[in-house]
Amino acid sequence: MYILKICSASRIRKHFKCYVQVEATLPDCNHFNQKPCHLPIKDAICTYAYEKRLPCGHVCQLKCHVNKDPEHIEYKCYRDCDRIYDNCVENHTCKKQCFEECGLCPKIVAKTRSCGHHFKPFVFSKNVEEIECDRPCKRKLSLSCGYKFPSKWCEPCGSCPFSKKR
Repeated sequence: MYILKICSASRIRKHFKCYVQVEATLPDCNHFNQKPCHLPIKDAICTYAYEKRLPCGHVCQLKCHVNKDPEHIEYKCYRDCDRIYDNCVENHTCKKQCFEECGLCPKIVAKTRSCGHHFKPFVFSKNVEEIECDRPCKRKLSLSCGYKFPSKWCEPCGSCPFSKKR
């Protein structure tokens, strides 16, 4: 049931549209609103802010829309996303818009491999140990000569080619 107060001018002037604002309770949402007197109640637009929160946590920016996408299936939130990127242990926040998929952390950082080599720029979400290090090996063999093995880190250490064979 809805309440509608009609102005007295509409009864006098049947041939003219009455633009006097009248109060009405809209049937779909039960919000109390004002509308032009001549406008049928079914055509009145609710001007209340929509109070439901979106899945992202932001408040819907549309006015009351109980008859059009009330569950926000088609709605896109264009506010800045504040979720944490997937697999980000440093809690970097997403820099996309809310409706976009966050994905993996794209933050560029410096990372150090177990071989001691530094890699910068490097995407935070990637594992630095998964790339092949082609830089010269910094390891020193535990041989008494202290020879620095000239292979790449990804190759296994060999024995010192300069050590004396007995």
